[in-house]
Amino acid sequence: ASRYGHTRDNGSLTPSARERACEIMRAGDVCALQRLTEELPELLHPSDQEWRTRSHVLVDALSIEHETRRPELRAIVDWLGTVGFDVQHELNLNLCGRMYRSVDNVQYWLDRGADPHWIAPNGHSVLEHAIWRYWNGDAVDVIAARVHAKPALWIAAGLGDVRTVSTFLDDNGTPTHAVRENRPDFSSMGGPHSIQVPGATDEELLLEVLYVAALNGRANVIEYLAPRGAPIDSALFGMPLISVAVGNRWVGLVRSGANLDVRRSYNGSAREMARELLRSMSDDAGMRRVAALVGVDAASVIAEHAQTVAPAPSFHQYMHDVLALAADDAARQGLAEVSPENLLFGVFRCGGWLLHSYTRSTKLDLDRFRADFAERIRAADDRLDNVALPLSVDGQRAIDDAIAMVARRRSDLVTVMDVFRVLTGDPNGYAATLVSQYGGNMDELQRRFSRG
Repeated sequence: ASRYGHTRDNGSLTPSARERACEIMRAGDVCALQRLTEELPELLHPSDQEWRTRSHVLVDALSIEHETRRPELRAIVDWLGTVGFDVQHELNLNLCGRMYRSVDNVQYWLDRGADPHWIAPNGHSVLEHAIWRYWNGDAVDVIAARVHAKPALWIAAGLGDVRTVSTFLDDNGTPTHAVRENRPDFSSMGGPHSIQVPGATDEELLLEVLYVAALNGRANVIEYLAPRGAPIDSALFGMPLISVAVGNRWVGLVRSGANLDVRRSYNGSAREMARELLRSMSDDAGMRRVAALVGVDAASVIAEHAQTVAPAPSFHQYMHDVLALAADDAARQGLAEVSPENLLFGVFRCGGWLLHSYTRSTKLDLDRFRADFAERIRAADDRLDNVALPLSVDGQRAIDDAIAMVARRRSDLVTVMDVFRVLTGDPNGYAATLVSQYGGNMDELQRRFSRG
């Protein structure tokens, strides 16, 4: 077992054991997985911490099945269901979602068997989790079309149902008692935000509803509530909601008539925030649109910013790892210089999530890719000693392009993502050629970059 790094640290399996299981599952070999679990039975008996954090082999299997869409993974998941894992429970948890959940992703889990009628252990339905966690009203609508929504003001706001919203307010726009009876425990649903206020006042209740409507892009709800006294300029949650809207480019709320010059947050007013964000996101169409809506002249701000003295960009600490790993890759290939190809594999080894994004979004033949490049995507700490190779002309050009891109943003830090973007942005470069060779295309990856 030691050759898999099988030890426990604070009650959890070391990553190497799960990584070995994932390698086997990516190969679609259920028999090999069975043999591994005989050698490492702990893989089938997650600790309490692993259950709580969903850090176990079933989560990995479903993730790989979702990524590869291979029938062999379905057989692995089914087998895990026979040895103690609750597959249906995990499918339902996946449907509860996370930020920026897409329509396609929701449909995938529904087709896979997730139950949209499920009530989670925290007492909240899938629809309620979707409204709070998806940050995408279109994806929420996929769930809403399949279930019956219980009567609640915040749910109606999240669904864009103005008629039902109106039934929870009296003639003065004040929340009725029914709003408090159906108020959820937002904190129990998780997510990257929490606005739970026990014993909320009317102002706090209405601000919650405005926030939920904004999360789901329900401009019609915001436009209905604002003229009826909803506290759209309140900074009760740390900053005015309009500042949150500007930061997230929620165009519907920006149009709501909120005061753009309220300065009750550390980021200044919403208008000031828009100017500042535009300086670093000048190429972002959504940010330009928001800036125009709040009365900021994008062209003037960008021109003014271009006249300032930009800081000299420096490398993020992980960039040094990328260069070292790229040199390691080049040395293993018998090369004397580091090319863009080596840089790409340096990026892959430094940030596994970028390799995942590259293979998943391009829909290349993952099995063939992994079989052919297993040696070149080895663990980051598996390096040759004392490797120091110079960049080739093309390799240096790629790094220079990343530095120039950062300088155009008037930023001062070159990150791994910047280099990744340069390497994948060249339609004739190695990254694009590699995708083509393995039956994929770069369109979705470039769309992700365009969305920021």
